Amino acid sequence: QLCPGYPTLCYGHGTCNSGPVGDGTCNCTANSINGYWSSASGCSDCDSTHYGSSCLLPCPTTSTCLSCNSGVNGTGACTCSSGYVGTRCDQACPLGATSGVGLPCAGHGQCIASSTTNTPSCECMGNWAGTACDDCASGYWGSACSSTMPGMSSSTSS
Repeated sequence: QLCPGYPTLCYGHGTCNSGPVGDGTCNCTANSINGYWSSASGCSDCDSTHYGSSCLLPCPTTSTCLSCNSGVNGTGACTCSSGYVGTRCDQACPLGATSGVGLPCAGHGQCIASSTTNTPSCECMGNWAGTACDDCASGYWGSACSSTMPGMSSSTSS
């Protein structure tokens, strides 16, 4: 059986198990000089822990990075655990302290990664406000921040 990548066997990133006892698979290189290539792809793509055209860039290894956009066309960006954002999932979202205690943005907003600082912010939904979306917006009160102050209409926004 012929190894993948003909005429350049294993796409030039490994050796072919050929010959009478070979099985036509590739033994791909995995080092910091020639890249970290995947045998599953016949050495045409990076292993799951590297990215970039030469498969030399390591994916983040933080405990908050659930998976990495690996591969020769990958970006190295992570899919983050809940409560974390950023390319490396290293930016912790503000947690609710008075409402939605312990939840990112108190469960009342979306955590947005910062492009200039390492501190993300919350984009609050509805009548929620505050750094962690755990306070009511001006003019609202109650456990769901849905009651308006006397004299305000429900269509008033702040």
